[in-house]
Amino acid sequence: YRAAKGSASDQKPGPVPFFAAGVSSVLHPKNPFAPTLHFNYRYFETDAPKDVPGAPRQWWFGGGTDF
Repeated sequence: YRAAKGSASDQKPGPVPFFAAGVSSVLHPKNPFAPTLHFNYRYFETDAPKDVPGAPRQWWFGGGTDF
């Protein structure tokens, strides 16, 4: 949050200029012959720069699954 807002003197009350969400799950089955499952996905987005008219909002989606 501090890195996104800039230096301490630049911090002003108001909305945060980014959004982040994620989900992570681990499955440990009782059967030792069945595979264990792990997945982790995340999504980040930043607001478009206010000083660049028409600039797009930046976003990133990633993660993966392991068996």
